[in-house]
This record gives sequence, C-alpha cells and structure tokens, in this order.
Amino acid sequence: ANESIPNSLYVVRKRVPEADRMIIKKTILGLAKSKVVRELLKNSNFADYVEAKDAEYNVVRDMS
Repeated sequence: ANESIPNSLYVVRKRVPEADRMIIKKTILGLAKSKVVRELLKNSNFADYVEAKDAEYNVVRDMS
C-alpha cells in the first residue's frame, strides 16, 4: 500500500494526569476555531488539527 506518513503530532505522556491531558487535547483540537490560527493554517500545509488513531501510525512501524 502507498499510505502517507502521518506528521506533526502532539504527544502527552501517560504520567500527565487524565484531566490535564483532556485540557491539552481540547485546546489543540480547538485551535482552528481561532481566526488567527485559521489564517496560519490556510497559509500552511495543514488543514486542521484532528485526533489521531494509533493504527494510523502502523505505516511508520512497518517501515522499521
């Protein structure tokens, strides 16, 4: 298969409390609601911030 390699990820360690992880996740996923961030995304290679699924990184694991 010719799957693209995922990029630009944010990772939070499991030792970070769940409540803090949820705040971080909500903040990052909500960035595109900001007019300034939408403008930055428009001028970049990114469409938006979306939640990734672990399986989307199988292509990277399979390369090693």
